[in-house]
Order: sequence, then structure tokens, then C-alpha cells
Amino acid sequence: IPLLTMGLMSRELGSGSIKLLYSSPVTNTQIILGKYFASLLFYIILWTPLLLYPWMSDLGNLYTSMRYAVVPEGRITYTPADWIGPISILSLSGCFFIALGIFCSSLTRSQIIAGIVCTCAIIIYYFLGRVPELWGEFPAAPAFHYMSISEQISAFSRGLIDTRPLVLYVTLAVFTLALTKRVVDYRRWHR
Repeated sequence: IPLLTMGLMSRELGSGSIKLLYSSPVTNTQIILGKYFASLLFYIILWTPLLLYPWMSDLGNLYTSMRYAVVPEGRITYTPADWIGPISILSLSGCFFIALGIFCSSLTRSQIIAGIVCTCAIIIYYFLGRVPELWGEFPAAPAFHYMSISEQISAFSRGLIDTRPLVLYVTLAVFTLALTKRVVDYRRWHR
């Protein structure tokens, strides 16, 4: 995600082409949302080969049974929940991380700095979910469990679809995009 988003705004700022965007008949919100949804669509397209996994494993089982003339005893079968869960949590977390990447990209003119800041922010978010493992259970531990992406991926991979991560990631994405709009507005009107 940092590689995908690090140049979205910083490249425009560094090259000076942001002035063309500011003078075009689109608002800052439209600019940011256009970059966000284009990045999100590309991110989701990157995960589409994962949809082929259940059929590819069936082809592997078919190949094994044809080669050895026996049907494997422990044949693995996949239900839609086995692959819809991981794809949905990857898409949900990607919504927030892409918004975070665009925010980091809007803060600087350098793509490298934007990528490093975005990577550090994602790593910090990941380790916030690990705080109860390090310090044990304490009164604020449920909030950290709520934010833990590893627990969410584990639950969604088992087919336990929960709406709390949906609310969390959509809220964080909207909040981060609102912060990005404030940064872009500041840059636009204070030059």
C-alpha cells in the first residue's frame, strides 16, 4: 500500500502539477476521492487472483487423483466463507490503509518520505493490536483487541464475519480522508 499511494499527492506537489489540478473545475474533495477510489480499485484488483484459489486447489486434487488413480482420503474442500472472509477483511483494512497512504502523501513533496511515513504508520497500527500481548490484560485492553488486525484476519478466515471492523475501518478511512482534505485545502489557500 505505501508503494501504491506514496506518489499520489507528493508527485503532484513535487512537480508543480498540483497547480493545474487547483485551477481545474473540480473541488479538492473530488481530487482526493478520485485518487482514493482509483487506488482502492487497483488494490482490490491485486487481490482477485485469490478468488481462483479454491478452484486451483480442486484442480490440484483432480491432478493428484488422476496421476495416482486414487481419490485422496483427506481431500480439502472449500466453502465460500473460507475465502470470502479473508478477501473482505483485506479489502476493509485496505480502505483505511489507502486513505492513510494518501494522507501521508499529501504531507510532503517527496515520494520516498511519504512511503516511509506510511509504512511506519501501518506498522504502528499493527503493533497497537499487539499491546495486550506485551503488557497483559489491563482496563484498556479491549480497545486494543478491537483494533488488532491479526485477530480480525484470524476471525474472518474462520468465517466469523463481524461488523465491528467494517465500522472501524470505514470510520478511520473517512476521518483520514477528511484530514487529507484539510491538508490539501491548507496547501491550496496558503500559497
